[in-house]
Amino acid sequence: MAGQDYWLNRRRLLVCSFVFIGFYLVALFAWLLVDVWWAATPVAKLQNDFAGFWSVGHMVLDGRAGEAYDPAAALAVQAAHFPAQEVRLPWFYPPQLFFVFAPLAELPYLPAFFLWTGACLLALVGALRALAPGTPAVWLLLASPGLYWILRFGQTGVLVAALLSGALYLLARRRPLGAGALIGLLAFKPHLGLLIPFALIAGRQWRAFAAAALTVLALAGACALAFGPDIWLRFLEAIKVAVAWQGRGALPHEQLVSLYALLRVLGLSEGAALALQAGLALGVLAVVLGVWRRMGATLLSGALLAAGSLLASHHVLGYDLVVLAPAMAILAADGLARGWLPGEREALIALWLWPLFSGVVAELSGVPVGVAGSLLLFALVARRCGVVAGERAPGPAPEAGSPPLAVTLARLHG
Repeated sequence: MAGQDYWLNRRRLLVCSFVFIGFYLVALFAWLLVDVWWAATPVAKLQNDFAGFWSVGHMVLDGRAGEAYDPAAALAVQAAHFPAQEVRLPWFYPPQLFFVFAPLAELPYLPAFFLWTGACLLALVGALRALAPGTPAVWLLLASPGLYWILRFGQTGVLVAALLSGALYLLARRRPLGAGALIGLLAFKPHLGLLIPFALIAGRQWRAFAAAALTVLALAGACALAFGPDIWLRFLEAIKVAVAWQGRGALPHEQLVSLYALLRVLGLSEGAALALQAGLALGVLAVVLGVWRRMGATLLSGALLAAGSLLASHHVLGYDLVVLAPAMAILAADGLARGWLPGEREALIALWLWPLFSGVVAELSGVPVGVAGSLLLFALVARRCGVVAGERAPGPAPEAGSPPLAVTLARLHG
């Protein structure tokens, strides 16, 4: 991500990326050979969350969509399809995802899994190419060991990152209706979009706000028509169950990557951890609102929104860290275009490994340190937003031919 004067220049980044990608392809082929083609029970070897999604898809195809919100019924269907699998999850997602997983359930499990993960990954790759054109961002994403740690779950984090990336790109390109539609599609993970409506209001993105609201309403109506008007009541009842389960610690805190989870593991009470989490969310919101009010909908303000989204919620899991990808890509592209601030390149290298590192630490020690990566990236983007906004403010013009940030960088380096 640096120029030729930096030790980790573009050529070396690309070479390292291709080496990592080649290793992953060999490992994937070996896994298919040993655990799928030669295995007596290949499906049981996956042990991932997509098994629950695929099973719920079968419930929808059988006309039992409403029963998916009954944990006993959903777990029984998973047990019937995957008797040897130990990891079974209840269904707490809103009903619009039935439109995704019911068609996938028409396929055998392994083709459905690879179609799901492959389509989500391709969508994210396309969005990152648009956000950071002419940079190694896409190759670095594909080479990231954290990405493959995330993909193995078959979860929804990559889809969230792709939709958010696309929305940020369209907002910065003054295409509010398309951006709003993508934001509306993100409503299946409402807790990761807590900051978005406030940012749109602060940035005066009224058309995007309206498009997002209309998309949400249209999806809600489509679900009511397809699965019955009581489907939303069942969903709300399931959310109450999910909240009660989390309060009883049914979901281990080490699987989360929020400040709340870290504080709970360190011994703070439920109330104190939630209060400090709320304080962090309000602080992040204040920074995001200030930047969006000053800069509007730009790629950099979008990166700040993406990074802050993971800090605002107390219910963020390890596979959601992929949502940091658009913020990292935008920060890297801006650094290449304007010049680097001190420590940015080294921090991006560390963040490239962060999802894998934090996941391993959590599994081995039980301490969920993932929130530190989100905090670091948010601070980096906030600093760059402040510098760029300062450069735009009235003041002495930079020297002729000087790149943006040149005066500020010289001042920072002394």
